[in-house]
Amino acid sequence: MGLLNAMTLLAQEWDDVLSYLDPGQVGVLRDLTTQFVAERDADRSGDIAEQIMAMLTEALPVSHPVLTALLSPVDRFQATPGPAADRAWFGLTGPLQARLAASTEIAVDAYLDTDDPAAAARVFGAMDVLVRLLGYDGPFGEQITYGSFFRRAWAIAKSALTAEELTSRLAKVERALELPYLDTKQAEVDTQEAEAAGKLLSSLADIPQACVRVGALLLVKYQEPTGPVVLIRNLSQPEMLALARYPEIQKNPSQALDALALAITSGRPAGEEITG
Repeated sequence: MGLLNAMTLLAQEWDDVLSYLDPGQVGVLRDLTTQFVAERDADRSGDIAEQIMAMLTEALPVSHPVLTALLSPVDRFQATPGPAADRAWFGLTGPLQARLAASTEIAVDAYLDTDDPAAAARVFGAMDVLVRLLGYDGPFGEQITYGSFFRRAWAIAKSALTAEELTSRLAKVERALELPYLDTKQAEVDTQEAEAAGKLLSSLADIPQACVRVGALLLVKYQEPTGPVVLIRNLSQPEMLALARYPEIQKNPSQALDALALAITSGRPAGEEITG
């Protein structure tokens, strides 16, 4: 298969490809592409590219340029090993990462250390209010695993909002979440942001450990002998890539930020077994 050609065309035709996908498929494409960009192993990146193309083969018209490129006789990346193949791989990551950075979809994830469905529903509801306040529709493509709750989903920016407006709204919400933990009485956020932040923080009151992510905004809660610790973080692009590749980082809130840093510097999270 012409995976290299097809992935190159995917970067070029990104917006057109998205126009053929439903919201759930958009989330899957973004998730897989983020993993592809973050992957450092040519064999595994080829596997991810095949997953992307399998989905697009079902969603795109047969005449679409991406599928036409897929039929070219060029084989998987590792079929031509050596510096040339490495340069071809690295040549793909830049354009695709740029597409992701400019994309209008965000992750809406939550790990909650509770088996109480009502408590989880309160957190999910508060997150969804926050999503809409930030200027997004959704969440879509929701996947929930049980025991402790772990929800993964996506939201899509409303078309009328610019990137600057979305960034401004995120900054206001981040400030609203931080204010209760700062030694200040400043009223620097609007009522809507304050109410949404307060609802989310209140929903976590009876949950001992949690990781809540809305796009670039990460809230981490865990317990120490002196009491609960709540951290609010605006994620960088490398951190968001690492979380896409290793979402299980969010399942250990007290170690999440350290594991995230390790995943960026070493390519694997803390505690991952090394084989081979």
